[in-house]
Amino acid sequence: MDRFEASMATLTQDPPPPPGVLMFDSPETSDIDQIDVHDLDAKHALGVASPESTPTLIASPEAAEVLSGLYSSERSFPCSGRSQLFFAPPGERRVRREKREATARSYCNQCSVKEMCKLAGRVGREHGMWGAENDEERAAAGYAPLFPHRKAIVRAAQDAKQHPRISA
Repeated sequence: MDRFEASMATLTQDPPPPPGVLMFDSPETSDIDQIDVHDLDAKHALGVASPESTPTLIASPEAAEVLSGLYSSERSFPCSGRSQLFFAPPGERRVRREKREATARSYCNQCSVKEMCKLAGRVGREHGMWGAENDEERAAAGYAPLFPHRKAIVRAAQDAKQHPRISA
């Protein structure tokens, strides 16, 4: 049995966790700890996991199906080669961030896979601009990054948790 078959056999043994749940599989024990990523306090729980634990975000089968055709070698996207526009440098100031994000949005708005990219950013709890949606907007929609790096993102996530929106 090769590595792929072994990993597939392992996956079929236990039912998968619900979407949006982090799983920590510790090599010292056979226990698996689950943390709901919708809970802002989950980021604090990440620190208590053993150093050997490896977090893995399990995407729903529906999201995986939608995203499966997003990346291929034949596709060319407006954002290709422009990562400096879509991801903030350390210590970026508000005015500079707003200008950078406006430029990034203009590229996203020209893209044919904008909605799939937005879904990828939400499912992966990513930082940066994904599908014309920044960290704060994703947090307000209920998809905060696991490790928010700005207070505005934390506030947006807390507001989304207290006042859930009907549409995503």
